[in-house]
Amino acid sequence: MSAVGIDFGTSNSAAAIPGAGDEPARVLAIDERATDMRLLRSVLFFPDGSTGILAGEAAIESYLRDFEGRFLQSIKTFLPSTAFTHTEIRRKTWRLEQLIAVLLGKIRESVERAVSGALTHTVFGRPAVFSPDPEKDALAQTRLATAAGLAGFPHPVFVIEPIAAALRYEESLDRDEVVLVGDFGAGTSDFTLMRSVPRAATPSTGATTSSPRAASTSAAIDSTRPSSSTASSPSLGPVRPTRRSSGGLSFRTG
Repeated sequence: MSAVGIDFGTSNSAAAIPGAGDEPARVLAIDERATDMRLLRSVLFFPDGSTGILAGEAAIESYLRDFEGRFLQSIKTFLPSTAFTHTEIRRKTWRLEQLIAVLLGKIRESVERAVSGALTHTVFGRPAVFSPDPEKDALAQTRLATAAGLAGFPHPVFVIEPIAAALRYEESLDRDEVVLVGDFGAGTSDFTLMRSVPRAATPSTGATTSSPRAASTSAAIDSTRPSSSTASSPSLGPVRPTRRSSGGLSFRTG
């Protein structure tokens, strides 16, 4: 059984696999042409006069060298958009899910070279909300799940990104803490205020478990309106996510 975590970002994407035993998770090299091979720039280039599709650093280099073709960036920002249905490239109709699947497929190829056995579990990070509109937020996650399936990632599940970071930090604690976690992205910035406790060993097995006292509230910068959508984490219970907008600044918890 093999698992992978995917961070499909507006500007950059990354992938990690669990470490063996007590070893930490390992961030994989997914773009051999990049200065930092752990990051794949989330861009695509369809060069004119070619049937190939380039991603990451190769896409940028080819575009800057030739300027002939279709260059796509920040594709993730269109996930909640009901106005975006398709685009035409090389006389072919491409849905948004298909374009994202090309990027995710590049990541999958790198992941498969690093893991042994079949890839059975995939965890995707996602913003606290893709949109303050619950229907558009649900549309975005559905589209991302569809793209993951097209790219060959089985049974994708989703975790709110700042909560995932908070849970990772919780593993290092030796005392109770109230932690503010910030996820500063190119598309959204999300925050989680979390009451974290050390993971305690159970008497019978010695396994580590999260304390049932752990609780979390996802907060954000939003000057327009509260989100009515609700996400959940198995160990944390319900959280009420909001997001950043371009209009101004406010901070809410709860």
